[in-house]
Amino acid sequence: MTSRLLLSLVTVGTFMAGAYALAVGPPGQIEVMLREGTNLAVALSPDGKTLAIDLLGSIWVIPDSNNVAHRITDELSDARQPDWAPDGQRIVFQAYRDGNWHIWSVGKDGQDLRQHTFGWFDDREPAWSHDGSRIIFSSDRSGNYDIWELNVASNLTTQITNDPMPDFAPVFAPNSDALAYVKSRDPGGQVFVRQADGNERAVAQVEGEIAGPSFSPDGRHLIFNEIEQGSSRLLLLELGANTSAAEPHTVSSLGEDVFPFRVAWISNNEFLYTADGKVKHQRLLGNNLDSLSQQSPEIVEFEARVAFDREPYERRRRDFDSTNPQPVRGIVSPSISPAGDAVAFVALGDLWFLPVTQAAGKTDARNPSSSPDAIPVRLTSDPFIELDPVFSPDGRQLAFVTNRAGTLDIWLRDLATGNEKQLTNLPGRELAPSFSPDSSKLAFLDESGRVMAVEVDSGEVATLHTALRYPGRPTWGPDGRTVAVAALTPYSG
Repeated sequence: MTSRLLLSLVTVGTFMAGAYALAVGPPGQIEVMLREGTNLAVALSPDGKTLAIDLLGSIWVIPDSNNVAHRITDELSDARQPDWAPDGQRIVFQAYRDGNWHIWSVGKDGQDLRQHTFGWFDDREPAWSHDGSRIIFSSDRSGNYDIWELNVASNLTTQITNDPMPDFAPVFAPNSDALAYVKSRDPGGQVFVRQADGNERAVAQVEGEIAGPSFSPDGRHLIFNEIEQGSSRLLLLELGANTSAAEPHTVSSLGEDVFPFRVAWISNNEFLYTADGKVKHQRLLGNNLDSLSQQSPEIVEFEARVAFDREPYERRRRDFDSTNPQPVRGIVSPSISPAGDAVAFVALGDLWFLPVTQAAGKTDARNPSSSPDAIPVRLTSDPFIELDPVFSPDGRQLAFVTNRAGTLDIWLRDLATGNEKQLTNLPGRELAPSFSPDSSKLAFLDESGRVMAVEVDSGEVATLHTALRYPGRPTWGPDGRTVAVAALTPYSG
């Protein structure tokens, strides 16, 4: 049955170059035929007759009678990582349908959609037990990503692992007497196999990031994904008493962009995986890791047709060759002077200064630039970029960020003389300067998220706070002794 599926999917239909083709439909309707996708995951039904893939945020099934994919979930759920129930009647997946990742399942015909987990937490990477009574998944509901188990009949969940480091990507062994999962390490990661009695051991450790472990049908081998130094590959590990002494064997081709999901085993030496936008079929040769080799993978073609309405519209004509003055778009980082009589801002990558005239009868308070006297002055005109201007509280200086010295640094400009000097010169980037009330210091952020301060006169730099997650611009208290910063606190790994 499996070979018939693979043969038909590979050979049926006419090959068309490219990832998609446009078809003509009713006026205003566009049809697109997709033949590949980004970060696809694939699952094979227990009878070997049907594939399930995730594409465009939906679950699709591909029967063995042809290579045409049929969408069985809606377009808005962001449904991902399908896995077939052992009886082949349902598919479980993760979806963002209600604003969090939760575990859902649907009949293979797209009917009887069910939500299995609920709440404010993220539940991901589901996999069925061999008898269909349980679903294993990863979740941060304990405050950290751990492995959890769902009883399908009661919808009750049980926590399986409890480790300060994230545990994720669980999968049952063929008879569900064990499970494998990934444990994060710094650097790299480990694959653990956990027995039903709770005993567990690390069976693989690599320097890269690990994803998607999966047992072979006889439970003797494990394939997982490793991403390291910009490359992604599949590694096969032989399980046994001496597993710790065995080195994983690469079973994907050099240069493939392998997607980080579970493979779908066909037999003990055949499996499906996704890479380079395609579903691929791989056969392994040899009886052990020492003699193991693999053939060039076969492409399992599919066609997924999507249609959408696009109302006719007139394309705007843009004149990129004109040398006439043009209105500036994209004015950013405005900073108002302490006296309220000027605005500094960035436009066209340079620093500008706009005096604001308050003469009666000349200025519209809602639109100061409407005054004929409000003419912006270009303070910098160079091939470098300027960012984040801010006035000193005494109004005499303007601090800003520029990369004219090689990296983004903080510079000062004397507004009376136009003289400029570099204030910081750290190895990385400095951003978001903010003057203290007495103009003697500037607080700023470095590229790692640390909150720093620099003395304006001496250039001495001090660290005020260790690295934060996405910090906002520092703000000084009125006494100059306190700096406030807003930042995100990660809930879990």
